[in-house]
Amino acid sequence: MSNARVRKTEENEGKTLLDKIYGWRKLIALVIVISIAGLAFYVRIQRIFLYGYYLDEADPYFMYWGTNYLVQHGILSWYSLTASNNATHVFWYPWGRDITNTDYPLNMMLAAITYPIAKALGLSVLQWSVLQPPIAGALIVIFSYLIAREIGGELAGIFAAFIAAVIPGTLDRTNAGFFVKLGTAQPIVLLGLFFLVKMFKSLNIKMRLIYVVASAIVLSSVAWSWGGYQIVDLIVGALIGLYPLVKDPEKKELLLLLLFLGISIVVQSASPTVSTLSLLKGAALFLIGGYILYTLGFAEMKLFPTLTFGRKKLSWRSIFSGTIVMIGILGLIAMYFNFLNISGRAYYFLGIETNNALVASVSEHQTLSLNMMIALTGLGLLLSWVYFFYGIFKAKKEPINLLFVLLVPLVTYMGLRASYLLMFVATIISVTGGLGVAPISSSLVKSLGLKEEAGTTKGKEKRSKKAVRHRDDIGIIVWSSVIVVLVIIGAFHLSTTITQARSPPLILSGGIGLAVKNYAWIYALDVIKNETSQNSVFMPWWDYGYWIPVMTGRATVADGATLNGTQIALLAKMLTATNESEAVDIALKDFKAPVNNSYIVVFDVFRAYNIANGSWVIGPYASIYTGTEGLADIPKSIWMLRIGGRLNLTGYSPYFAVQSVSYQGTNYPVVGPNWTDPLVQRTLIYRMMVDAMYHMNDTSVLRGTSLDIRGNITFIDYVSQATVDDMPFTMLKPFRIVVDPIYDTGTDKVFVAVIMYQLTSSQP
Repeated sequence: MSNARVRKTEENEGKTLLDKIYGWRKLIALVIVISIAGLAFYVRIQRIFLYGYYLDEADPYFMYWGTNYLVQHGILSWYSLTASNNATHVFWYPWGRDITNTDYPLNMMLAAITYPIAKALGLSVLQWSVLQPPIAGALIVIFSYLIAREIGGELAGIFAAFIAAVIPGTLDRTNAGFFVKLGTAQPIVLLGLFFLVKMFKSLNIKMRLIYVVASAIVLSSVAWSWGGYQIVDLIVGALIGLYPLVKDPEKKELLLLLLFLGISIVVQSASPTVSTLSLLKGAALFLIGGYILYTLGFAEMKLFPTLTFGRKKLSWRSIFSGTIVMIGILGLIAMYFNFLNISGRAYYFLGIETNNALVASVSEHQTLSLNMMIALTGLGLLLSWVYFFYGIFKAKKEPINLLFVLLVPLVTYMGLRASYLLMFVATIISVTGGLGVAPISSSLVKSLGLKEEAGTTKGKEKRSKKAVRHRDDIGIIVWSSVIVVLVIIGAFHLSTTITQARSPPLILSGGIGLAVKNYAWIYALDVIKNETSQNSVFMPWWDYGYWIPVMTGRATVADGATLNGTQIALLAKMLTATNESEAVDIALKDFKAPVNNSYIVVFDVFRAYNIANGSWVIGPYASIYTGTEGLADIPKSIWMLRIGGRLNLTGYSPYFAVQSVSYQGTNYPVVGPNWTDPLVQRTLIYRMMVDAMYHMNDTSVLRGTSLDIRGNITFIDYVSQATVDDMPFTMLKPFRIVVDPIYDTGTDKVFVAVIMYQLTSSQP
């Protein structure tokens, strides 16, 4: 037997069971992570078991439409989806939509390319689209593990995977049916960051070259996938620019980063949504600025290793720090005065306020409270800030920690700034949260006496003696207990995540996110598809403008995108017009809507109560929980008034007022329209709702579930108890009122109503 085999046999004989288990830690970790990824996928498909294959929210309908088009016509057909293609005219009627140059194709392309696999499994394009988010959720788990393991070790990687699987924040865009760009782009972001980490850590120049090309291609492909490529460019540019603070810049690295910069600009500018000029005047400046800073750091290190000011000597890093501050100030000034070509949404996310009512109106752009952020990312957020302080000291020895140290405060701020970014924030927090376990893991390994044997150092013979190992029983108890507590916290998160995962899709919950099924919109889409002609035009508020064209083939004047602010403003003016002629004029002249084949659509939640003598009072449902009267278009109408120019960005009066509702002895503030004000009564959206409620006993227009409302009807404002008389239209008429109850006791009914009025005349 050779000496090497003898030594190996002796070493194995001297190992305890714990030593042997520790030796298999990579394989054990891999099995655990695959199991966690499976758990994440299973949690995210819960609603399929409960409700079937439904898309959620609004944007996924467009993603499905695009995927289906690419499956039918080929991947390159994306470039034919311009406004001249009749297929696009169901969106933004009458102009159509230049989809080729206004949306990001990669997620739809990937779903279409991989569809043959799904087809072989008997899945339709719709079903495959519904499954894209859970697949992304499982990949986020795996890639979070790879990044955290590379920096913090196996246990850090496992915890990163665990956090990604269980916190509610990562469910945000990965639940079944929520097929949107933000969610499905996150695995791409993580994979690109993993290759970037490998590039900075590798010592082999050939491998570094491979990693730099891979990271540049993957990270820059985000510009084909999601508008958040601007954030990714900011993050990577900051890392490159600040890297000399923790590691001496190198000539080879300088060349590698130049290659990274070149590939990134080429791949990003090739995106049909991103022009080269806009890129070079916008997001690419973050990368270019970072590279310039790195170059300046390299030059200052070579030219001024030390400088003497009087009796004081300064290192080149002190000079470099001043350079960073100067360039940072210039960059902030450029951003503040809009010298950079960066989207208004990106500015808003970074904290620069907008006076654009359309941008401010999007609910996902609203801020997220700290309490809510803790509820959605708690374990990850806690461990991320543990890592922040640990990583600051660790960055000197392992410079790549700088990237993730920078990310912790940045994503925390972004999460609080805009709820839209929750998915991105939760994804990054999963990684940094896992890294927060690294010091705990290291302490536990030391306490267990599992230090590796003293191995060779470069140029020296391997030592024959083993490193002295000390077992620390108190340390074992302490650090094991900490890990157990973290797992328990994660289990509580998982319970919440499962509950949220089992919620019905928006279209199956009345369009307002009810916790129970409501078929009002399902019935409404069926009515539109079967009771209107193929060339009909619908004019709903833009939030649910995707549902109608995708599921019925009928055109809408606005969809869920914000790309045509002019048309959205016209739609807002039409819905808030104070006389019928003004609304019809906008529909006919601006939207080119055909008479007798065009429909205005509004919806909300109403309550009908049976009073004496078989009469009913019906009015908008007032909720003390949301603090609003109505749960859909009524609260949104304040933004219609602002976008339409009838109110300023923060205005309410005279249309809206805050009143009190008494419940169980407590008064609650509720915001709602001033129903007794003649201005409100004449405003189209409110006038349609009042008139529709007076038709709740008209079986010729009612569809959906029968509410059995008979007898006299009076419209009532349940907040003020004021009644409102009907003001019938002359150029519009009720076409269909589609209802489904949330609850119904016979005499007390709360229901969702989708109200459709037909444009019947161009003259009063």
